[in-house]
Amino acid sequence: MVRGVFIERTPSEKMLVSMALERYVSEVVPTKKESTQRRKGARIREVSAFFGKYSLAAVTPDLVAKFRDMRFTQGKLCDHFRTAKRLWAKACRQQSCSWQSGMLRP
Repeated sequence: MVRGVFIERTPSEKMLVSMALERYVSEVVPTKKESTQRRKGARIREVSAFFGKYSLAAVTPDLVAKFRDMRFTQGKLCDHFRTAKRLWAKACRQQSCSWQSGMLRP
């Protein structure tokens, strides 16, 4: 219940992050420039490798912090994490607005 509005969470509890990202890749990424498609493809693989087995509703700030810490221990720059987080936010926004999954935006 957010702002007195009921949000059906069942679709977001059933859909895995990997499924949402695959849909994002098939429907949204092809509309981007070719260079952007390559960059997004690399980021999506990174995000999907870590979050892919979780449902959309199961992704918590603690889990995102673990992903961030893992990326930093691998020697990745802060910008890499910010880019991956921005990609995740865009996919969630697409998921909640256009695909009516009941997912709240991060």
